Amino acid sequence: MIFKKKIGAFTVFVKDNNSIYEKALNDFLSGRMNILKLLRSEDETKVWLIDTEKGPMVLKLFVPKHQKFERILKSLIKKDYYQSLIYKTDNAISHGATMINDIYLLAQRKICNYAYVHIILMEYIDGTQIINLEPISDELKSEIKVVLEQLHTYDMVSGAPHKENTMVTKDGVKFIDLSGKRCTCVSRAKDRMELERYLGIKNLKKDWGYYVYISIKNTRNSIRNIRKKLGLRRR
Repeated sequence: MIFKKKIGAFTVFVKDNNSIYEKALNDFLSGRMNILKLLRSEDETKVWLIDTEKGPMVLKLFVPKHQKFERILKSLIKKDYYQSLIYKTDNAISHGATMINDIYLLAQRKICNYAYVHIILMEYIDGTQIINLEPISDELKSEIKVVLEQLHTYDMVSGAPHKENTMVTKDGVKFIDLSGKRCTCVSRAKDRMELERYLGIKNLKKDWGYYVYISIKNTRNSIRNIRKKLGLRRR
């Protein structure tokens, strides 16, 4: 169960009201975090592997700096992406999902409904990224396809099932860094098409969600090309 509370200036969502997860947050905020490894460092996103009382966990800091106006507008009409993700993840795992990593805590600083700082504490998955297992065997491709279909039955989508977000573990294939977006026929089709694009796993299901996704993608590409020709977008 996810509990919501205020900790200082942060709105915090914590799994099972566990004090260990809150301590990990406080250690991060006070500069006492025990860092084992820097996993990712980009302009908006930092990800660390940290040591906690419950063993290694992953802590992600996301501070959006681009498309702020668009994000503010979306916050007025859409549910918060990360809030949706922590609740969806908790629900899926409580119903037996084993192909995803758990999310233990989400802390956000907000102005109204717009969150401008996100801190996410997640389960560490001990495994090998698909990118390090190339070429991908047909047997592994089949397993990935089946596991993605299972993920969809829990009302969740990957959103980006590429080589860095697909792991092989001793317990089988797992997807990490999932999407908090709605699991619709279009978002499921997008997952399948991205498996084809990034992992070479051919999509054989062409339902109406597939055709809507292709139509949206083609429209966006056309708009992008027009903007380039008009000099509104750098090549």
